[in-house]
Amino acid sequence: MVIGSGRRAPKGQVRIGPRTRQLIGDAASALAVAPRGLHEAGEPAIAEIGVGYDGGPESQATLSLAGAIARAAGAELTVCAVVDNQIPTFGLQGKRGARIIAEWEQLLAGDVDVLRKQAVEAAKGAGVDARVEVVSGHPADRLLDLSGEVDLLVLGSRRWGAVARLLLGSTGEALLNGAACPVLVVPRTDATP
Repeated sequence: MVIGSGRRAPKGQVRIGPRTRQLIGDAASALAVAPRGLHEAGEPAIAEIGVGYDGGPESQATLSLAGAIARAAGAELTVCAVVDNQIPTFGLQGKRGARIIAEWEQLLAGDVDVLRKQAVEAAKGAGVDARVEVVSGHPADRLLDLSGEVDLLVLGSRRWGAVARLLLGSTGEALLNGAACPVLVVPRTDATP
């Protein structure tokens, strides 16, 4: 299903309205949301597709779909994986806090390496050459940035909740209220544990 952004969305930006929010909870198919004013740009071309990847089964299914779309459109594919670097803030004062932050950064570097290996392997299975980018940061922020670089952004549904339904987590919510390109949200599949 493809819908447009709400009337209050800034031009060139995705923003869902209350009716779309109601639809999301009951949708059993993928949902694409176009930025406000997309129709004024003429016939849209899809030359670059971005896909969010976190290593879970939902993101693997989403990457497969994004690869199929990229093959059909003759588009390039960018796989974007982000290790959330939000550090717990409790007890981070003084020398103890500095040590905890240093240990946290080491853990993040290891997580980035592990996710990079997973993303590269997953991208090979997508059936299209893909550029893989793995960073630490806030996932919604990096994917919002990516939305300004690609013609379509593909995301998986939140990993909790009913199978074959769309549920938004905080990252999906942020993207459906600020992305600069069309966003395709893919529901969980039966193959997802």
